[in-house]
Amino acid sequence: EGFHKTCRGCPQVKPLPGIRQIPHWVHHRKQAAWSELPLRAIAPSLWMKRQAAVSSLFGRAKLEHIPYCIDPKVFNPSSRAEFREKLGLQSEERAILFVSADQPRKGALVIPEIINLVSQSDRLKQTRFFFAGGTPSTLPPNDRFMILPSTSDEATMAGYYAAVDVFVLPSLQDNLPNTVIESLS
Repeated sequence: EGFHKTCRGCPQVKPLPGIRQIPHWVHHRKQAAWSELPLRAIAPSLWMKRQAAVSSLFGRAKLEHIPYCIDPKVFNPSSRAEFREKLGLQSEERAILFVSADQPRKGALVIPEIINLVSQSDRLKQTRFFFAGGTPSTLPPNDRFMILPSTSDEATMAGYYAAVDVFVLPSLQDNLPNTVIESLS
């Protein structure tokens, strides 16, 4: 919670000589540059708005909450059977979806471990794993791994979410991604 007053000794910055001081230096420069500006900030979640309100940089700003928007006519489970059939899933098969799984900050390094743990479970041995937008480079080929075409089409992504049983986003860094909200819908 050091951001309430300053940005010094950040636990997320590696303790390399000289590196730990960079966030404090950037924070100080922002404070100086923004001190006379009529700041207005928009947060996509109430949690982010509350965090900004107690921060030393945005505490005096006019803060607004504008939530991420998704279309419930597109993102819904109504077409589950249709999409499972399109992906070649039998009704009794279990399926897990990962997105952007080739990016380290999106969890690429832990996905093989997740798959290994799931595969060790007797109930989940036959689970199929779907990847949209990339796969971890460390995964060996496996007939249970299905690579889905990368897409920015909302209806296609909604179909991916509807078809699977579980969506996993093991991100190490993210900023309230739409994928979580979309998959829940």
